[in-house]
Amino acid sequence: MTDVRIYQTDDGGEINLLENDTIEMDDGVGSAVYLSLFGGNEHDDGGSDTSKEWWGNSLETDPARKYRSKTQNLLKSIPATSANMRRIKTAAEDDLEWMIKDGVLTEINVRVYIPRPNWVKMIIDTNLGAWQFGYPWEGTA
Repeated sequence: MTDVRIYQTDDGGEINLLENDTIEMDDGVGSAVYLSLFGGNEHDDGGSDTSKEWWGNSLETDPARKYRSKTQNLLKSIPATSANMRRIKTAAEDDLEWMIKDGVLTEINVRVYIPRPNWVKMIIDTNLGAWQFGYPWEGTA
C-alpha cells in the first residue's frame, strides 16, 4: 500500500513534488503517524463533543480510525511546561493507539522534549521505524 509522503516542517506538514511533477509516495506508515497526531481539527479536544471533528471523519465508519488529534489540540491550548509534557505524551499515545489495535504496529514508544521555548519535539519509536516531529507549542497559561 502506498500513501502520499507527508513530512514535517517548521510551519506544518508538507508534501514533495518530484522532478516529473508527481507527488512523492511512501510505502511505510509515516504519513499515518503524522496525520494521527496533527491531522484532525485543532479545535477538537478528542472528547465526547464531536461537533468540532475534522470533516473527513464523517466518511469513516470505524471510530478507531477517525482523526481526533488530541496532541495537536493540547499544543494549541495548554502552556509549554515540563508538567504538561506528560499530557502531550499521553495524547500522542492515544492518537496512535488505533495503529496497535488494527495490527499496523506492535509497539509504540513516545518521547517528548522541549528543545527551545514554545517548541516541542516528539520522537515516535515503533517496530516499523522512528519519526521525529518538531511543532510549535502555542498554548498559553
